[in-house]
Amino acid sequence: MTLPSEMRGLLLVGDGYSKTPSASVPEAMEPYLKPGSIAVPAPGPTQALIKVSLASINPSDIAFITGQYGQPRVQGRPAGFEGVGIVASTGDDPYAKSLAGKRVAFATGVSNWGAWAEYAVAEAASCIPLLDTVRDEDAAAMIVNPLTALAMFDIVKQEGEKAFIMTAGASQLCKLIIGLAKEEGFRPIVTVRRDEQIPLLKELGAAHALNEKAADFEAALREVMKAEQPRIFLDAVTGPLASVIFNVMPKRSRWIVYGR
Repeated sequence: MTLPSEMRGLLLVGDGYSKTPSASVPEAMEPYLKPGSIAVPAPGPTQALIKVSLASINPSDIAFITGQYGQPRVQGRPAGFEGVGIVASTGDDPYAKSLAGKRVAFATGVSNWGAWAEYAVAEAASCIPLLDTVRDEDAAAMIVNPLTALAMFDIVKQEGEKAFIMTAGASQLCKLIIGLAKEEGFRPIVTVRRDEQIPLLKELGAAHALNEKAADFEAALREVMKAEQPRIFLDAVTGPLASVIFNVMPKRSRWIVYGR
């Protein structure tokens, strides 16, 4: 594959970390990203250069571009943590070379050369070769949320209790965990902000879905906690809601914060 010398991308305006907190939903793209051109990077020995077909946007991407994520920004480089595309060139590592020409799902967290560009750099170990039957739309979001869901559900399984509780129940990550839990006979309890989200989550496999904005939320929560006795709390939001939940959980409970 003949490579161009330059590529287009959404480039980071900021550098490092931000000293001021920002909203979880940015008011506009301009303070954080700008469209521009940049030289096509060369992959390192264990890396792959991927011609991007499609890239996803996750909450971690939003936190990253605003300087709120646990990884420093590099000004002028493309953002975007994951995507799908064709491996255009590789380093000399044998596994990296074996990916040449293949369609892969990839994550860019280690390389810090993001997916929101015509080409991205990823460690070969962070690339997943794809079957032809996997759609680009699914492959572009195959790593960040699904692998996180598997890892977090493994924490639940290690505890041994069938019930566990999660905030932000309507998020993509929580929906994936609910699906895993249903398959293995676990009983997820989730909190949401709107009543209309409840039927879908119960259909997916939630044992209980509680509206944190409801007037009777705390009473309903206490009743569910007493009946289910969950000892793992997977928390995306922190703050007063999380404190209320953890306060009514049984002894020896674990509060795992992953949203901040």
